[in-house]
Amino acid sequence: MADFIGALKDEGIDPQSLFNNIQSILAGISLDGRVLFMNRQAEQIFSDSYLKAEDKHLGSFPGDFNWDAIREGIVRCAVEKKPIALPDLSYEYFGRKGLLELSIVPLSSRYGSIAGFLIFGSDVTTRRKLEHQIIQSSKMATIGEMATGIAHEMNQPLNIMKIAAQRLEDGIEEGYALKEFALERVGVIIEQINRLSGIINHFRVFGRTNEADIIPVDICLPIRNAFKLLGEQLKGHEILVNLDLPESLPKIAGSAPRLEQVFINLIVNSRDALSEQKTGTPKTITVKAGFDSAENLIVVEYNDNGTGINAEIVNRIFEPFFTTKVEGKGTGLGLSISAGIISEHGGSIRAESSAVGACFTIFLPIIKAEEKNEPKTDSHS
Repeated sequence: MADFIGALKDEGIDPQSLFNNIQSILAGISLDGRVLFMNRQAEQIFSDSYLKAEDKHLGSFPGDFNWDAIREGIVRCAVEKKPIALPDLSYEYFGRKGLLELSIVPLSSRYGSIAGFLIFGSDVTTRRKLEHQIIQSSKMATIGEMATGIAHEMNQPLNIMKIAAQRLEDGIEEGYALKEFALERVGVIIEQINRLSGIINHFRVFGRTNEADIIPVDICLPIRNAFKLLGEQLKGHEILVNLDLPESLPKIAGSAPRLEQVFINLIVNSRDALSEQKTGTPKTITVKAGFDSAENLIVVEYNDNGTGINAEIVNRIFEPFFTTKVEGKGTGLGLSISAGIISEHGGSIRAESSAVGACFTIFLPIIKAEEKNEPKTDSHS
């Protein structure tokens, strides 16, 4: 580090002026945790005023910047001798809350040993808020798109209640509504009210904005819920659903509504692709969930037998606004949002090129033993 700064000075370059013109957080850290330098962006984040930060110890600045996670990242960087990413580090500073996205890079001396560390990154608070707003808008668009299916889903229990009430009314008027008969009809009505209540609560939870409580989640729950929401639409398009969802899979740390959004986006894409199939051709969506014990990952395989994914575009389908649908039928954000949600959960999603249908594989890490009793809340959504 000193060699690098010295070389800049030898060339007549003011290192601090150079660092200050970099529009990212930039800080040099010694092996013992001292701050060797900070640029203006870093000092505006970490310091209460633009003060000289040199020789201050990491973590001596005011505010809670998740220093333990940063120190752990530095230790990992030293041990593994490779860059370490620290996404979405929460901070609180004089009442201001936000998120930082940092990377820690090892700096080598002329002899090849690690001489220090470079921390760089940015404040991603605004970006995360915008991403969450886009997700929320996408959910609202999905609910609007499902309006017909929702109406049908709610109309069924209403019709059953109407028939039960009419029979009860007839029984009372004609004098044959004995206690057992009346209780049976009332039981039917209560059952359907509970069914309606479940539908309404499901949409209320799915549509709300404050959904970011990170809790233990069985991946099968958001999968089933997504198919419940879109079940009537799939029936209307004569699409068969095959679910292979084992009981008692290890849980992941996540937000069930956000994960549900991932599967809704996949299902909507499948519905549109399968709608283009010729009449008489079986239309199917197959979802299989399992546990990879070697990697400690939940693995979800999602397949349909629609039009498939062209090899030329398979690497682009997760890009924002990329779509193969006709104009006006898609925003091109669904898969991009899905990939972002999976990434938020520490996982990954992979698409495979196929001429006989879409194939997606989702990988999500299971909860570590020490995390099981530590629910977290993202307060920035």
